[in-house]
Amino acid sequence: MLIFTATTAALYQCRSLFLEEKPHSLAIYATTFSLLFTLIETFLFSFFDIPLRITWISALTEYVAMPIFDGIWTLVWLWAPLMSFNYVKNVLIRRRGHEPS
Repeated sequence: MLIFTATTAALYQCRSLFLEEKPHSLAIYATTFSLLFTLIETFLFSFFDIPLRITWISALTEYVAMPIFDGIWTLVWLWAPLMSFNYVKNVLIRRRGHEPS
């Protein structure tokens, strides 16, 4: 809970960067949140003397791959329903436009 609070407090200072309500903005926010969360978690582990074994592969996955996949996951699960809704809406509008009144 401490890590979530610290991450949210740090990103709250930069809230003006994430004011756009668009799918790609939320994906960038999720990527930033994931990266900052991992960095704070690593710092707190070392601060409380919790041994953390970091290899090149674990650093690459934790600090690069995971935040990027979090952003992609957010984008897919936000954008896919929006695109599906727009597709269905356009199909229904076209069908209604061709129906006799």
